[in-house]
Amino acid sequence: MKKYNFNFGILYTVILVISLVMALTVSVLRIMAILGAMDMISSNISMDIALALLTLLIATFVILTLTTSSYLCDSSSLVMRLALVSVRYDYKSMCRVVLNLKDHKLWLYYTSDLCEPSCINVRIHRQNIPDFVTTLRQHNPSIVYLEIDPSVE
Repeated sequence: MKKYNFNFGILYTVILVISLVMALTVSVLRIMAILGAMDMISSNISMDIALALLTLLIATFVILTLTTSSYLCDSSSLVMRLALVSVRYDYKSMCRVVLNLKDHKLWLYYTSDLCEPSCINVRIHRQNIPDFVTTLRQHNPSIVYLEIDPSVE
């Protein structure tokens, strides 16, 4: 079983970190108001409790997204895990992996449960792409790997 971590990109990571800081700040301020610390007074304690819990939930989700998001290649399928959500893609349903050389995006084409063609963008680090493709092809040798360069066409 191999594991490949998500590569969120700089912008997405910055947005997640800013969201985390904002959620934790609001949560701390609401908890301080609930407790009456530093002369902060809560005007509506039930609303402050709800807001503190909501922002702690958001902070937890952001932390889980940044720390546990990955692709797992197990014996029967590729498992995409994004925070609390997991999606399985059966190796047998995969037909093609395409790497766009211009932007280094990796696309995985497969047949969905409804027998419709579908694709997902696989977000892993560039240096892990050959190993990832090799792992997929070990489980399903009929997967075709293509590298395309749109600037040439």
